[in-house]
Amino acid sequence: MNELSLENAISNLMESLARPWADAVGRLLGSSCQVTLENGEISDPGPNALWMGISFDGLLLGDAALVIPTTELQTLEEKSCDPPRQSSDSASGTPASEIQQHLRQSLVAAMSEFQSQHGPLVGRMEACEPPSWVPQQTIVLEATSADRPAVRVYFLCHSNLRINNLVDTRTPSTEAGSGNFKLVMNAALEVTLRFGQQSITLAKLAALGPGSVIELDRKVEEPIDLVLGDRVLARGEVMVVDGNYGLRVTELLDRSQL
Repeated sequence: MNELSLENAISNLMESLARPWADAVGRLLGSSCQVTLENGEISDPGPNALWMGISFDGLLLGDAALVIPTTELQTLEEKSCDPPRQSSDSASGTPASEIQQHLRQSLVAAMSEFQSQHGPLVGRMEACEPPSWVPQQTIVLEATSADRPAVRVYFLCHSNLRINNLVDTRTPSTEAGSGNFKLVMNAALEVTLRFGQQSITLAKLAALGPGSVIELDRKVEEPIDLVLGDRVLARGEVMVVDGNYGLRVTELLDRSQL
């Protein structure tokens, strides 16, 4: 049984989050940053704060939220744009969307490091309205640099966030009586990355040619699907590995029906 306490699990996850977030803020501000952690609270993040809801599954189970207050968000938007661009959540490629993507990538990197040390952990992050629940714990990630204003991000823990003691990190192949299961473990399966889909008429299909554009039903910042046959196994973010497309998994779906 996993003996990692909730307090230590959250602390370790935040320590894993500090480095990629420092790198992200440094890229946005154009200045090297370091991130410090401390317990705190947030009183008034402002009307235009960026809220991101998180649902964890695995060793940590439950909900949390990340918020960048209005002042800090304006700092990131103003310093990351040359020339400045208008901020809007409705259009992809705007500073707000880029900052959301940096948050997602930083959290994925943190969960990957946490998973390598402690056990399975996945999380789904998406933009949300300010939560109605009162956080049980709030951790402040403060990014500072020599010549830029400090940027604070607040990690809010829902009261339902807990250690999932039912997680079994053993692989099926190590269990007694798994000989038959081992026989199929090396079978090759073809999986597909699905960026989106669209229905078009036969006339539009016949008219396709070089330079034609087909708009898919998925926004740039939304996760893509890892598909086996007609079933979605996981969702995640596109990345490039040695010049090839790859998928960084952020969410594992129920495989009991496979």
